[in-house]
Amino acid sequence: MEPPTLDRIIAVRKVVGEAFATDPLLVWMLPDEPTRLDACTAFLGLFVEEYLGGGRVDTVEEDGEVVAAAMWRVPGDAELPEPASPTIPGLLHALVGAEHLGRIGPGLGVFSQGRPTTPYAYLHFLAVAPAHQGCGVGRRVIQPGLDAAAAAGLGVHLETMNPRNHGFYRSVGFTESQVLPIPPDGPPATFMWLPPPTAESELGAKRSST
Repeated sequence: MEPPTLDRIIAVRKVVGEAFATDPLLVWMLPDEPTRLDACTAFLGLFVEEYLGGGRVDTVEEDGEVVAAAMWRVPGDAELPEPASPTIPGLLHALVGAEHLGRIGPGLGVFSQGRPTTPYAYLHFLAVAPAHQGCGVGRRVIQPGLDAAAAAGLGVHLETMNPRNHGFYRSVGFTESQVLPIPPDGPPATFMWLPPPTAESELGAKRSST
């Protein structure tokens, strides 16, 4: 895999930061509204660099600008390269301070509780620039990863804290598997699941294409 260019890193970091700056989880984690966009872009930018360095990142561009990104993990992927400096916990500590981090930190462990125990594709981030939301861009950027998961016989798991996302994910086949609170006062985490294709659905798809 070719290392990502600086321009690509910046472009994907920008769209992810803009998309998640109003997400209920990031609003809860990063309570200072005037600095939230910068803080969100910096914090989630570390995950962007990890995924661009070793995961799957699909993007949609319009007029030469990245307007959407989807970041995936699938079984068999190599471990993502963790940033050496700043680290993810270290940057979050610097952004919110020890007291707030101590308050929200335990709640972030909720996500590991609701994940499937069998192999699955994990959609970690789906980000669409605010100006391009509601225009079909989300479906365009998610579809290659959904197709790859189906071809591998894998179901897809994701978590969302934004109720606005539920209708979109249902429209592409996801259902809610469970909802867990994020203590002490974070937004509920909704776990969603898209089952792997069955032999019958695969046969139907082949017949419809002939």
